[in-house]
Amino acid sequence: KKEVKEEYDIDLAAKPEGKYDVVCVAVQHKNYKNMTSSDFAKLATDKSIFVDIKGIFKDKISEDHFIYWSL
Repeated sequence: KKEVKEEYDIDLAAKPEGKYDVVCVAVQHKNYKNMTSSDFAKLATDKSIFVDIKGIFKDKISEDHFIYWSL
């Protein structure tokens, strides 16, 4: 957190709050890997974009909640 603040002058939140138009998962941390489509949907607006850089959630993200995109 301190490095991000010093480098970019951004304060990181301890937990996500609110609703987002885009949910992006770029790394395979255990906390993310154990989340379900429903867990992510709680963070998202209707028909948000779900960016799954490494394809961790391929075939696990509901198209009812998200527009799925992966590399």
